[in-house]
Amino acid sequence: MRRWEALLLVVTAVAIAIGIAAISTAALGAEPAPHSIPWFEARPGELQRWLRACQDDHRLARRAVCDNAQAAAARRMGRPGPHRRRDPVGDMLNDPSFWADNPYAREQTLRACRERGPGSAMYLAYCGPAMRGTPRRGG
Repeated sequence: MRRWEALLLVVTAVAIAIGIAAISTAALGAEPAPHSIPWFEARPGELQRWLRACQDDHRLARRAVCDNAQAAAARRMGRPGPHRRRDPVGDMLNDPSFWADNPYAREQTLRACRERGPGSAMYLAYCGPAMRGTPRRGG
């Protein structure tokens, strides 16, 4: 039984050595990315060009530069840009004419502004525009 244990120990040691060698080789072969995440964030045109290239070429997609481009794109998501309005819903709710055209919503908002009970916090930012949005009479 001692012979079997020794053989098992040698096989385990060889397997561990092969694993370490494979990891070391992969780490030494890893090239640094030519562009960092902040570099991509500062250059939206280059970011889009690299993202297209990374999506079109599977071999390229495995490189660090594609990881950085994707990370920069993820950071940019949800940030306002020159092509996008800052907050279309907030802009609409800050317009008194919205409240004038929606008397039921206006009344509910003004009630929340007066009572300030549970659940009214989301309405408080629109108390002023709702007050200025006098309902239109007639049809």
